Amino acid sequence: MHLPIGFVPYCSGLTLPFLEQGQGITRRRQKFAREWDTHLKRSCAVQAEWLGKHPDSTVLILGAGRLVDCDLPFLLGNNTEVFLVDADPGCEALYQRLKRAHQRQLNFEISDITGLLATWTATLKKRMGWEETLETLRSLAGSGVSQLQLLTQGELALSLNILSQIPIIWRDYVERLLMNRFGKKFVLENDAAWLEAFAPCGRYLIEKHLADLENASYQSLLVITDVEYATYSGEMATGESPITWTRTQGGADSKLIVGEWKEGPELRDAEVSPSLFGVDLEDRAVLKRLFPNYEATLEDSWLWHIEPLGGERKGHGVVHRVSAISLDLSPSV
Repeated sequence: MHLPIGFVPYCSGLTLPFLEQGQGITRRRQKFAREWDTHLKRSCAVQAEWLGKHPDSTVLILGAGRLVDCDLPFLLGNNTEVFLVDADPGCEALYQRLKRAHQRQLNFEISDITGLLATWTATLKKRMGWEETLETLRSLAGSGVSQLQLLTQGELALSLNILSQIPIIWRDYVERLLMNRFGKKFVLENDAAWLEAFAPCGRYLIEKHLADLENASYQSLLVITDVEYATYSGEMATGESPITWTRTQGGADSKLIVGEWKEGPELRDAEVSPSLFGVDLEDRAVLKRLFPNYEATLEDSWLWHIEPLGGERKGHGVVHRVSAISLDLSPSV
């Protein structure tokens, strides 16, 4: 199998956050199976529709994880080669078993897909005071030489629910480093300051992931990601989401996807927030700026009740809105 993209091993210092995130997804999938089923079925259906337009291709799956939200048997049945990539070391045993069963059709890499986190970690680990640490954190966006080397033109690439997770992993690592250096109490008391300093990194990691996809000139891309989330509180202990989102028609030619959130009367303090650090993938102008050589060919959106009310925190729940956007390389490129 040729490698459609080249990677470097993930930074060993980040092993624990990657592992914890993978374990958390597995635990939540088992605990909230009913609430997650709608999202997982929609995700697999969109992938099937996209792949159906490009049969017998090599498909790269970035953020394959523990294969919770992709239909691997379908992928293997409709594509000549499948390449799985994730940074969670807990995936390796699973991928090894699959590799033995599908020797010539499947390959994998356990790797940091940003190519930057090892460099950033080394920079931030230097002994500094609080203000200097925050200034260094702010300056990381756009700095460092990426170790991600794009090797060849692939055919298809799927960014699978990882876009918003890349900065979360880095944020969790930064928080742990700050607490080890300055103490938990101090960091919690100054969370607004360090999160403000972190924000440019978060946005940069998101835009860099999208730029890497654009620059690799794949024939077609599919990006599945949560784009916003609603946190809510209440008293009802129900598996059904008391928050809905309905897609609407017209009224916003600048937007690829338009919809309306609605809250049930039993809620209190519901709040909707963006997931991608200000990067609006559903804005046509932003999408064209990020992917100048591509045309959007498929889009969909749905809710993912990731944490039902009271499921993990008493009186608290979280709903994500997920968007799927596929882009095909323009014929003129």
